[in-house]
This record gives sequence, C-alpha cells and structure tokens, in this order.
Amino acid sequence: MNGEISALEVSKVSVKALVIGVSNYFMDGAPNLPFCKNDVEAMAKSLENGLGLKKEDIITLGGLGDVTKVDFDNALSMMSSITNENDILLFYFSGHGQNFNHQHHLILSDGFISTNELIKNLEKVPAKSKVVFLLRLYCKLLFVWANIDYFHFVCL
Repeated sequence: MNGEISALEVSKVSVKALVIGVSNYFMDGAPNLPFCKNDVEAMAKSLENGLGLKKEDIITLGGLGDVTKVDFDNALSMMSSITNENDILLFYFSGHGQNFNHQHHLILSDGFISTNELIKNLEKVPAKSKVVFLLRLYCKLLFVWANIDYFHFVCL
C-alpha cells in the first residue's frame, strides 16, 4: 500500500488513557496539592468530550486525592489488559516529582516511582504509541527519553 493506512486499519485503532492526579501525600516533605484531584476529572471529561474517548477506555486514579503505589501498579496492569497493539495510550500524571539518586521520580501518596521504572512498565502495555503528559513537576531530565520511537513526553 506504499505507506498508506487503510480504512480497516484506522477502524482498529482506539485511544486508551490512564489519568492520575495525586493530591494527598503521606510523606514528610511532600505538601498536599489539592488541585490535582480536580485535574483528573477535568482531563477525563476533556478526553471524553474533546477526543470522543469512551468512559471504559479511561482509567482514572486520584479522584479522591490518594494514589498509592498498589493503586498505581494495579491501574497499569488493568491498562495492559484493555489495550492492544493497534491502540494509542495516553498517560497523564498531575502531582509532585522529584530528582534524587540521579533519577527523576513521580511522587505518589505513599511512595514514588522512577521515570525509568515508569517507562519499563509502559513498555509492557501493548499499545503501538504512548504519549506521556507530566504536569506540575520537575521535567528537565525527561527529555532524555524523548528520542524513543513510540514515547512522546510533554511536560506542562
């Protein structure tokens, strides 16, 4: 087909989203961010109304403020189970980020995940493309990974 995409191939593509907002922190040195839980609802509504995503294609975490490491891991696992290799995955995180041990980390309510670990976990999701939005955190080092073929990082 000389690089053209058929209508059948386009019809098989769908967008899935994992939307996370961490407002409550149980660790010293991480002040609560009360607005992040609002970001979850606003982003989910924008994805539904603006991009036409179905509710069942959007997994949200943090609507009540808390996002534990267990919640995070379970959501990634669930996203893997509803995604196929023709899909596009949108990953949205609103919350604290911190640089330590020469790595960037996303801060959850009860712990953290390094951006390297996040990338490894997202690589397990069978989507052909992944777009990562990170909001309200230190983003300078994230552009190191922007050259990976199917990852696109956007720091807002």
